[in-house]
Amino acid sequence: MNNGGANDLIGICAPSNIRIGLSYAVHDRVTIGFGTTKFNRLQEFNWKVALLQQTRSNKMPVSVTYYGNFTIDARKKENFRYLSDRYSNFNQLIIARRFNPKLSLQIAPSVSHYNVVKNTMRNDMVAIAFGGRYKISDQTSIMIDYSQPLTSFMLDNPSPGISFGVEFSTSAHAFQIFATNYNGIVPQQNYMFNQNDGFGTDSPFGKGGGQFLIGFNITRNYNF
Repeated sequence: MNNGGANDLIGICAPSNIRIGLSYAVHDRVTIGFGTTKFNRLQEFNWKVALLQQTRSNKMPVSVTYYGNFTIDARKKENFRYLSDRYSNFNQLIIARRFNPKLSLQIAPSVSHYNVVKNTMRNDMVAIAFGGRYKISDQTSIMIDYSQPLTSFMLDNPSPGISFGVEFSTSAHAFQIFATNYNGIVPQQNYMFNQNDGFGTDSPFGKGGGQFLIGFNITRNYNF
């Protein structure tokens, strides 16, 4: 195996950014997982805990889920002064409500943290996201998500993120295709560093701004 093959998982990751992940439900309300992302060679340990679940009687009108991750930047050591410089984490509270069999909405405040950032930035970013899903058939849904950074930096404030897409699902598979102005995959990377203004003129992807990327997710569920 040559060095290029090792860096891109023998061509699986090339040429686009990609994340390969595995999650396991250790309990009906607890899921743990691991993912590896090509960009910056991010190694991510994540967890999700269902704190509250919406009931049909509306005695509990919303579902509340806590999501978190701990991420290691695995690039070469010359990029970092200390081992701890590689670390970042993300914590989010997802408050969701299913209004009817077709429509679900959610709001999700979050805190992103990087141990090391530029001196014009802050180590922590508070943000809030709004999302929705509408089922147009038993197997097909349309989705939209908007996230707004709330913390201000001295320079290079991150741009809000917007994504919209379509999901096709079966009993064991889910396929999503979407457009977004985010170019990262790990959430704290997007909330802290996104400079592509989906609605304005400032974009590193070209003149005129409003540049969107096309991405897709494929999920396979296994029952043991």
